Amino acid sequence: MNIVAHIPFFGPNLEKFKILRKTIKSLKTLSKNVEIFVHTHNNFLNNKKISSKIIIHKLSAEDLNKGYLTWKCRKLFEKQKNKFDIFIYCEHDIFFTKKNLKYWLQHKDELVENNFNLGFLTTEFNYTDNKFYSIHLQKKLINYVKIKNKKYMINPQPYCCMWIYDRIEFKSFIKTKWWKFKWNGKNYLSYYGTTEMSGIGWNGINMDRYKSTAIPIDDNNKLNIGCFIRHLTNNYINLKGKIFNHQKTWCKHDIQKVVDNVNRHLPFKEISFLKKLLLILKHNSRKVIRIINKII
Repeated sequence: MNIVAHIPFFGPNLEKFKILRKTIKSLKTLSKNVEIFVHTHNNFLNNKKISSKIIIHKLSAEDLNKGYLTWKCRKLFEKQKNKFDIFIYCEHDIFFTKKNLKYWLQHKDELVENNFNLGFLTTEFNYTDNKFYSIHLQKKLINYVKIKNKKYMINPQPYCCMWIYDRIEFKSFIKTKWWKFKWNGKNYLSYYGTTEMSGIGWNGINMDRYKSTAIPIDDNNKLNIGCFIRHLTNNYINLKGKIFNHQKTWCKHDIQKVVDNVNRHLPFKEISFLKKLLLILKHNSRKVIRIINKII
């Protein structure tokens, strides 16, 4: 099983480097044949002990601030399409383990065959109560889909700072506009910035590949433990208040309680044409209001 992983690294920062080494060490355990490429923008890593290949890209300060480094790996990624079996993109602080890979291998084919994406949840650790919390979930999971009598919970927020595909999916992905950065991350369904557009891969809720993202559930109404990946920076656990002009807080839900009461579960339904139209109208009206406010 040949695996390739690409990681963007913004430096220079010694603490980030320490985290990067942990991420690389974990990725190295996935298989005997793992190649890792770290993409960066200066020579900070040149004299560091790091078991990966370092690629330095020239970017202007403006492009660097906008997050374009996260897209620089794609030309090389594309050239590697016939060399590897599994393709991984992840941020420098995403701790993806052999347990996560096993989970993915066990469930991804069943879901892909039914046009669903297998989901992961990014977590952080709260040292106050010694529990892990989901970073991105704002609401508990309530919708589900059944595939061959197996129940999967629908994750409406599939972004997890990484993506992973087998060769078949990857080859299909690189032929799309989603790969080429020829799309707008901010639309009636999503609010992805440049970095998030890279990190969402082909899993975005505004894309056309998957019906949705799903995570298998066990008999105790708990998510499969393999879906949880660690955000090593752990910098959102205590962050509260307004985020991106929305009233949101990070890390709202203990990962053992992210699934709502089983009596409240509802079958998954794809978004209807009418609802899409209403969401588009709502989104466009917000843009008009913002323009008017600027003029006034």
